Amino acid sequence: MNKKSCISQWMAIVCAWLFLLNIGSVFHAQSNKTTEGFTANGISVPSKSISYTSFHYWDKLDGQGTAITVIEPQKIYGELYYVGTAGFCSYLLNTGDGLLLFDTTGEEEILSKHIEKLGFAAKDVKWIFDTHYHNDHAGGNYGIVTKSKAKIYIHERGIERLELGLGKGKIPDGFEVVGLKGGETITCGKYKIFVIYTPGHSQDSCCFSVDIPGEHGTKKALVMGDASGVLCDVAWQKKEGYEGGGRDYRKTIPLMKTLEFDLLLAGHPWQIVKETNTDGNPFVSREDYYRFLDNRYKLTDKFLKLHPKYE
Repeated sequence: MNKKSCISQWMAIVCAWLFLLNIGSVFHAQSNKTTEGFTANGISVPSKSISYTSFHYWDKLDGQGTAITVIEPQKIYGELYYVGTAGFCSYLLNTGDGLLLFDTTGEEEILSKHIEKLGFAAKDVKWIFDTHYHNDHAGGNYGIVTKSKAKIYIHERGIERLELGLGKGKIPDGFEVVGLKGGETITCGKYKIFVIYTPGHSQDSCCFSVDIPGEHGTKKALVMGDASGVLCDVAWQKKEGYEGGGRDYRKTIPLMKTLEFDLLLAGHPWQIVKETNTDGNPFVSREDYYRFLDNRYKLTDKFLKLHPKYE
């Protein structure tokens, strides 16, 4: 083979390689361009679920049809742990300078026992971040703060309603409750908690974002509480007395579609296993996340059209 022929062959190989590379990038760009009809805004989230944890959410029933009533506390990723109940989620973060809780469920005794089972103590909780004031998310505040004197963070529109949401009444005097607005970054030990105001489910609903270092690198966790849906119940809406909730919600869903995350931390287990990932994997793909939000939006839209006074 002469020199000229050799060069020609090498050029052909390089051209073929470049062609395949270009085709691959086109498919990659197209796959990230839209999901379920919505622009992905260039957000880098796997198109398929990738699990970096043995923790998975569960159904209300086990494989034999028996109701699941007891869930053991367990590690999720890095220094993030699940300490909630079978139906109400609560997450513990060991910050290196005290413990942090995202939501406290309505069953503080179970919550405290779960914290202890992991080798920690409720008295060492320094921060509580409530996604909203409802009893199944903030009902354990009273028991935790009386043991630990933890500082409570909740959106400012939820402070006055804490006495409606807490099973044992308003937080007693002498305990610090910080009103959030959204957009803050709050340092807790070695972690920074970013606050996103997402009203609609309640007037004070917030999501929290935090980067969690772990065995497979740093992963961004999004604690979303119940921000993804309005309670489609007339009796509850009357009790809530939240005018403009529908309008707020219609703004919140587009905002939630722009949020980056690796780990999606639900307010209730079925938000993942029933509506997002059937295997309960909290590492949720963008497609599954969009489908989850779209389905919830459709249910809420139907309710608001039937009951426009709650729009």
